[in-house]
Amino acid sequence: MNYLVLGGDARSAYLYDLLLNDGYSVEQAGCSRSVLSEDVKTICAAAKAADIIIGPIPFSKGHILNMPYFKETITLADLFSAMRPGQILTGGRFNSDALRLAEKNGITAIDLLDREEMAVLNAIPTAEGALQIAMESSVKTIHSSNVLVAGFGRIGKILSKFLYGLGANVYASARKYEDLSQIRAYGYHAVSYPNLNEILPNIDIIFNTVPFAVFEESSILCMKKGVIAIDLASKPFGFDDQACSKAGVKLIFAPSLPGKAAPYTAASYIKETIENLKLEE
Repeated sequence: MNYLVLGGDARSAYLYDLLLNDGYSVEQAGCSRSVLSEDVKTICAAAKAADIIIGPIPFSKGHILNMPYFKETITLADLFSAMRPGQILTGGRFNSDALRLAEKNGITAIDLLDREEMAVLNAIPTAEGALQIAMESSVKTIHSSNVLVAGFGRIGKILSKFLYGLGANVYASARKYEDLSQIRAYGYHAVSYPNLNEILPNIDIIFNTVPFAVFEESSILCMKKGVIAIDLASKPFGFDDQACSKAGVKLIFAPSLPGKAAPYTAASYIKETIENLKLEE
């Protein structure tokens, strides 16, 4: 199997090293440290030759492939027109244009973030990165701080565990009754969304993991002065950023933390997930 690691952040560079060290035939382009000649023609030729292309996370920005270190621009149309039917393309957060072009050209597109093992493992560096941001942004210790984790999914569960281990007073919110029961079982304070405003005046740090408007203007006005709000969700995010600005709430958007906080570990998770995919063929 011939691999091409294409575009992306530091995860891609480490992924290339991991695959190479395991004896795979692999090329790399458009990363922070590329092997191929950096021009569109060469990269498209490599894409045609590869059996498996490992694209970036997120895969694209609009119709442009996510390759921040590449001096030129490769469109989704450029990439898919260079590929051949039957190839496997992996990446993260494929948009509708990418999926449409993949289907049109007979390409098997696999969104790694739709894989449960990848999503669960990715929550670990996300939670660690969120803690790092909180520690660097706050004048208080995590220990004894009142912290709120909005959402009790994969990231919310691990983040709450880490915060509790550091001695924080952990409040976690959820929509489902079973999640609220789990929160209580772990020893945290369970908060339903309709009751968030009641506890917000006492919260020092807020971590949002939910990709919808949890904290609108009415909630933001309840927050204490100096609160730190960290949004880990994807669009449309969880905070009204304009209301935060008006209220003087320090809002920090922190997407794609695995590639920033622990790129080597995140790359190993990508490799593990792709190996799982191969076993399922």
